[in-house]
Amino acid sequence: MRVQANETPASVVAFAAKKAAADATMAADDAGQHIVALLQKASDVAKAECQRAMGLAHRVSSQLREAEERARKFEAEANYFRDRAGSCGRMDMSALTESLGG
Repeated sequence: MRVQANETPASVVAFAAKKAAADATMAADDAGQHIVALLQKASDVAKAECQRAMGLAHRVSSQLREAEERARKFEAEANYFRDRAGSCGRMDMSALTESLGG
């Protein structure tokens, strides 16, 4: 096929269209890379927040275990003194009864 001087060959027109498509592709690639960078940053922030939350949960869990242990000790101590007070009360009543001649 022969092209006259004032005609533009189809391959030149097609190449010009591909150039515009290539620019659009580059813009889309740049946007995609920007989106990936933002997602990576969001992932890093989420990971840091998760680490912080896990550390806080561990610390609070440890404090709860310590508080529960202290509560058990206080309860045992209260039971001990309650039993002693009951024993003393019974001993006082029996001593009182004996002294009254009962």
